[in-house]
Amino acid sequence: MENVVVRNDDANQYSWDKIRSTYTDGILSDRLVNYDIGTSTQTSYQAGIRMRMLQTDNQLNGGVKSWDTIESLYGPDGSLATRLTNYDNGVFRYELFENGVRSQSVQYDNPQSLGDGAKSWDSITSYYDPAGDMAARVTVFDNGVIRHEEFEGGVRVRMTMQDNPQDAEGSGAKAWDTIEMFYDPSGQIEARVITYDDGRVRQDTYENGVRATTEIQDDAYQGGTGAYGWTAINMSYDESGVITHKTTLYDDGRVRVDEYEGGVRAHSTIEDRFLFNGGNYAWDEQEFFYNEDGSLAQREITYDDGDAVQQIYADGNLAQRSDYDGDGSQAWLGRTITYNEDGSVALTELYMDQSELPEDFFVNAAMNDVMMFG
Repeated sequence: MENVVVRNDDANQYSWDKIRSTYTDGILSDRLVNYDIGTSTQTSYQAGIRMRMLQTDNQLNGGVKSWDTIESLYGPDGSLATRLTNYDNGVFRYELFENGVRSQSVQYDNPQSLGDGAKSWDSITSYYDPAGDMAARVTVFDNGVIRHEEFEGGVRVRMTMQDNPQDAEGSGAKAWDTIEMFYDPSGQIEARVITYDDGRVRQDTYENGVRATTEIQDDAYQGGTGAYGWTAINMSYDESGVITHKTTLYDDGRVRVDEYEGGVRAHSTIEDRFLFNGGNYAWDEQEFFYNEDGSLAQREITYDDGDAVQQIYADGNLAQRSDYDGDGSQAWLGRTITYNEDGSVALTELYMDQSELPEDFFVNAAMNDVMMFG
């Protein structure tokens, strides 16, 4: 026997306008609730236990929610088993539950549309642990990139991104093949490894979420042909993530070391030490000093034959050059040329032997440093 009970909120005391309840043999079997805002909820019962619930937004007036419908199904004990949500933008989400706890969720971006949908991704599949915390998530983006995330206790511990692995030609949408990231127990990034299309491998380490070191290896480092003129680059950063040090190892054996202050390059050295056996260039070392704004202030070159050169710059222009004849090929031992602002020579000074070299001549200064600290 069926019995229908209707309640109307004529006095507008509640958030609903009407409740229609159907009883079968005295047991609730169906209930429809129309809310003031235009949404409605229809719930079906079996033996008094909720089995299905359909929530509908007011489609006639554009709706007040971000979704059109939510359909929930329940198990024999009344615990939530599945839920399907259709959103206004065409996205829909399907969720599975075990003992009322969400175990899996799948979202699709407007699968009925011929275009790319409303989101930058095609699908997101999420997996949860018995407590309902996120355990894993896979996101497939419109451009073919796939992101895998792993979680522990709901906190992300690892993430891997692949650039369009389904592309038969292997071209992908990005300049990299894979990105792998690792996180600490609080969810802050600890390390990142990027493998680029051209064979480079970049590794970044982090402290308290701030980048601390970077190492970039060209393909040649792994035995390949290499795509760049360098083999490896190593960088260090301060507590704020600002670069302090950079070392570049070139294919031809040169080693360059750059030092930074406040993120601005302050000092550089380049050594020619190919196989530590003479090098590839006529010089042995070059040293650069920079102003506070990063512009070049001074450059010194030491040659294999014992010669040496110092260049001093002002406002980006060569202001003075000093030469030291270490191999005795010149009639003079030292020479200093001073330049005008237009680059023309203002003064040339020659020093014929050691006794004539000024005490502040750059070679003497270097020797004094060696004697003092060496």
